[in-house]
Amino acid sequence: MKQFIYFTRYVIHSIAGLFLFLSIPIFAQNVDTTALRQEFQRSKSFINEDQLDSAISILSNISKIAQDHQYWELLTTFKVQLARLYEEKEDYDNTLRNYIELIRIFQKNEVPEQLALTYFALGEDYEKYKLYNKAIRNYSLAGSHFNSCGDDLKMSESYIRQSDLYFILENYEMADSTLEIAVQILKRNEPGKDIIEHLQKQVTINNRLGRIDKVLDNNLEILEIYKRHDDHYSAITVQNEIGYNYAERGDYKMALSILLESLEASIKFNVHDSIRINILTNIGITYSALDMNSISIDTLIKVESYYKKITRVGKLARIQDLIAEVYLKQGEIPVALKYSERSIQNALSYGDLTILRDCYKTLSDIYQESDDFKNALKYYGLYSELNDSISVLSFAKQNELYLLEQTNTNRERRMIRMVLDEELEELALENFRIQAEKYQKEIELYRSEKALEEEAQKRKYLILVFIFLACLLILIVSGYISKQKDNRLLKQQKESILNINKELKTKNDAIESGIQKLKDTQSKLVESEKMASLGQLTAGVAHEINNPVNFISSNIKPLKLSISEIMEILNEYRKLNDTESKESNIQKAKELEEKYDIEYLIKELNTILAGINDGAERTKEIVLGLRNFSRLDKHQLKVINLSEMIDSNLVLLRNQYKDRIDIKKTYDEKIPNIQCYPGQLSQVIMNILNNAIQAIDGKGTISVKTKLSGKEAEILISDTGKGIPNDKLDNIFDPFYTTKEVGKGTGLGLSISYGIIQEHNGKINVQSELGTGTTFTISLPLHKKE
Repeated sequence: MKQFIYFTRYVIHSIAGLFLFLSIPIFAQNVDTTALRQEFQRSKSFINEDQLDSAISILSNISKIAQDHQYWELLTTFKVQLARLYEEKEDYDNTLRNYIELIRIFQKNEVPEQLALTYFALGEDYEKYKLYNKAIRNYSLAGSHFNSCGDDLKMSESYIRQSDLYFILENYEMADSTLEIAVQILKRNEPGKDIIEHLQKQVTINNRLGRIDKVLDNNLEILEIYKRHDDHYSAITVQNEIGYNYAERGDYKMALSILLESLEASIKFNVHDSIRINILTNIGITYSALDMNSISIDTLIKVESYYKKITRVGKLARIQDLIAEVYLKQGEIPVALKYSERSIQNALSYGDLTILRDCYKTLSDIYQESDDFKNALKYYGLYSELNDSISVLSFAKQNELYLLEQTNTNRERRMIRMVLDEELEELALENFRIQAEKYQKEIELYRSEKALEEEAQKRKYLILVFIFLACLLILIVSGYISKQKDNRLLKQQKESILNINKELKTKNDAIESGIQKLKDTQSKLVESEKMASLGQLTAGVAHEINNPVNFISSNIKPLKLSISEIMEILNEYRKLNDTESKESNIQKAKELEEKYDIEYLIKELNTILAGINDGAERTKEIVLGLRNFSRLDKHQLKVINLSEMIDSNLVLLRNQYKDRIDIKKTYDEKIPNIQCYPGQLSQVIMNILNNAIQAIDGKGTISVKTKLSGKEAEILISDTGKGIPNDKLDNIFDPFYTTKEVGKGTGLGLSISYGIIQEHNGKINVQSELGTGTTFTISLPLHKKE
């Protein structure tokens, strides 16, 4: 029954449209724009009264008249309003038909400005229903036609709309390029404060792309505009962001200079306390990055006092956590512990899981540094649990948003169907136009036959109208039947797609589970390999420490003897205060000097002390190297000195190569400190050095060289060992593959090293010649991308 009613309405509207089409020439003569505008206002009153059909009827009439008289601006207004009324009635077929008709009219009559406005309006409709790619296409077409009209401001607006949609689609490269075009156009036409909004959008996009230099350039440009307009408050806020940008680049001195200037300006212009405190916080962090820890702590304590005063518990927890980190860096463990505990109390009071998680991590680091591994493990466990909980909450939030989006899909489905039918609609309209032209020619030919009587002309005209109506009715019926078939087919296709999606989701879940298991296995293998390396080092390190310790202990006894002999001589000289026996005491002291050979005794004492000092320094060096190797946090990105890392590993391996292998070191002093995961990188260097030592039977040489190559640091480790056969070079990075004898290697060292270098966005290459030696080359970026 519903289908019959829908079909009847469809036929009635179509016939009414035909009669309206035939009657337009009668009403279209001698009509000025004032009358059309009045009718347009009347249609608006019907819209306000929710009488949409009446408004559609009026707009259809005045649209045809405006078209016949080539009132293009009015035609655009009427047709767009008509399309949106059909859209409100959810009659998307007529919505799209009106837009397409309007576009074809303006294309045929070469009216680019109105064509651009039509494309822009169509883009707005697609955007409203989240069909972003279609919206972008229409905004792009609008922009090209605005360009041909010389309307720069409208053209820039079309590019801004495209950029906003590309941002929603997370295509940040296109969002950046389209917005850059719009900004350049606006700079030529409106170089005032209005452009700041779009420059700030560029800051957001470039932040997403990780382009710190471009973010800095954008902020500097915004700052200049604010300064030109004497907007001191906004300028101070942007200057604070610029200081943060320089800190992100690692230029902490420049960052500090900018932030101090911003602080001075905030005091001068009496800005709000919250802005000044934000600047102070960034200054404190920057001082810490420059290892000016005492000044950093003083600054951050001022910030802490402010948040205590205004009772901002969440901010207070953050600042106290920062202070604890700086004290930890300075080595003041008790104070760091006190501040960390305070930050956790405030974080618990505030109830922010993210802040609490970070505070637990800091407290775990403090306990680890103080060798309280039990508490360090306890708080690291709490940190991990909170981190997992936050991830679960984030997933739940995403799922909630997805469900909300699914509840509003009815209109989108119909709009999608409209898009799928767009080409068919265009073909149908083109066919309708051709038929109309053909019919018009027949009418003209019919009127040219003057010999026919008036009655016969009318009869033939009515016959033609009847035939046309019959043909149109047949076309409508066949179109309706075809559309019903298409709808059924589309429904079947959707059901099939849903079933396929379910299967794909099941398979995807299984694959993700497998990948997670592989990652867990790989992590265990990495830890196993590192523990194997540490075990291999233990015997050598113990022997290496034993030598200097034995040397110190063996020198203690002669040291005591020498000191007692010197003290015996010294006591005789002390007795010189007794004037009666002064000469005898001097004589006795000189005899003791000759007896113990005071010159030799002093020389021997200095030699013993120098030996003890040398033994202590060697012991300290070995212990420090082992401590650095075992305690580096592989999950934390840090800035390290590459040469110091290599030296630490060589110290730990000294027992394996001393007295038989010559180590040649050539370090490039131009290499700055690099950003990496120190624990992982140290493991790579240890593996390669250990392999080089084991490759040399007897005496040989290992060369370690670093050099700066563009934006990368290179490490070259060469040995004069037995080399690797060419047929085995392609396999050395494969897991469990080893060229060593059974029981002397796991085959995981180079495989794990390869994975670590890949994680650092670097490269590792090997060159070897059998019987001559092997060279490993590691290339690392100076700044690792997260």
